[in-house]
Amino acid sequence: MIQEKKYLNPVLNSFIEKVGATLAGVKPAELMNISMRGERKDQWEEGKKILEEYNCFKVIEVQEKKHKRQVFFLHLEALNNTLSQKSVQLLLKDLNYPREYSLKNYVHFLVKKIKGSSFPHEIGVFLGYPVKDVLGFIGCPTLKLTEIKGWRYYGHRGLSVRTYERFKEAREKAKRILEKKEVPGEILKFWEEHSKPSSYGCCFEQCGKKLEMLDGKNDNIYQGNSFSLENYYNILSFDGEGKPYGK
Repeated sequence: MIQEKKYLNPVLNSFIEKVGATLAGVKPAELMNISMRGERKDQWEEGKKILEEYNCFKVIEVQEKKHKRQVFFLHLEALNNTLSQKSVQLLLKDLNYPREYSLKNYVHFLVKKIKGSSFPHEIGVFLGYPVKDVLGFIGCPTLKLTEIKGWRYYGHRGLSVRTYERFKEAREKAKRILEKKEVPGEILKFWEEHSKPSSYGCCFEQCGKKLEMLDGKNDNIYQGNSFSLENYYNILSFDGEGKPYGK
């Protein structure tokens, strides 16, 4: 039971504000580097114990380099909703993620890649960025860079802007809560009671014919047993409002 004392661990205060959108289930995950120098290490260990009391939230310590610990914060339900999207599944499986989806296995696969020599840019979908922006960053030739705000936007800005604003609003709410509440446990209890997990959604949900292609009913998407990203790029022609990307 968390003691009701008037204080706020400065490390906990800092990252609760930064991962506020994830605590609220608006943003599925966040990756942060946390300083382990001096008293900050003890403050982090204390803060981690408090975060672990939040049932829908998971903290994964990925690795530590040069007195900084890389930490992956996950809202389990929101992340599962996001990774279950058809567009995300197709992309990740083409990048050799397990054919049979499970949240635990996909997170484990990603963490293993983060520890490797080449950083996995597909982490963007885990962090809640629109698939089109992740594909654009990876190198989709038909999606052009249109703006940088929070991350790089490719193609039509609409979906990216809306996603960014949702994240920003949730972080600002976290900041306001921190200004009013002095006990870390009360802050996390508030998020647990008000958390509304959601995914940013597949940007083709309203495009029936496009979804038929995503279901593998059109042989042009596949080359043998291998999914072709080049053909997938062509599917990424509309956002959730039916507007062509990049127009």
